[in-house]
Amino acid sequence: MTDVYILYAQNDLSNDMFSKLMHLVSDDKKERLERFSRRRDAQNSLLADVLSRFLICQREHINNDQLRFETNAYGKPFVSIPFIHFNASHAGHRIAVAISDFPIGIDIETITTPCAEIAKRYFSQDESAYVLHPCQAMDLRFFEIWTKKEAYIKYKGKGLAIALRSFSVLQPPPYEKIFFHRIPLQIPGALCHICTEDRCFHATHLDAVSFLDILVQNQYMAM
Repeated sequence: MTDVYILYAQNDLSNDMFSKLMHLVSDDKKERLERFSRRRDAQNSLLADVLSRFLICQREHINNDQLRFETNAYGKPFVSIPFIHFNASHAGHRIAVAISDFPIGIDIETITTPCAEIAKRYFSQDESAYVLHPCQAMDLRFFEIWTKKEAYIKYKGKGLAIALRSFSVLQPPPYEKIFFHRIPLQIPGALCHICTEDRCFHATHLDAVSFLDILVQNQYMAM
């Protein structure tokens, strides 16, 4: 079972709420959040961590203070709970978290002007040809490839240790039983994909205010 949650946080958190959420994350995460120069980036990263914790606690019926996040050799976070895989991404005012029984990667990007030089430098030959083919949907094609590639390397758990030009998301290796799913978004202007071994997924959309209301009343989070 794969669940994807898209959180829309269009407004800044109050200082009081930001402080309350900080109490839900690890000391290591707090230190990293304090190093952000932009408040919005810190807020998105904090919400992604708290949403991940909330989803794991809900699925496993455990308290947040029992969770221990670790990272693999390439920096991908994980929890030592069998059959629990999760991944997070954020862009603009959108936070995306996926939780699954299978290894998973997720990426969300705000759609902006596509960069032909990036496509030529980092995309495989067939991906680059697909993106640069003259058409009105060049921006969508660019971010389709970008989000799929990011989701794939996060699924593999190796990040940029995998050269982006070394694989094609248009023609995944036949020995890898993976699926790319585009996640529909309620507010346009971004693109989101997951990479997983699961054929199906379920998407849930929440605004930040509703999520925080749920969080305050949740028995596992102890705010």
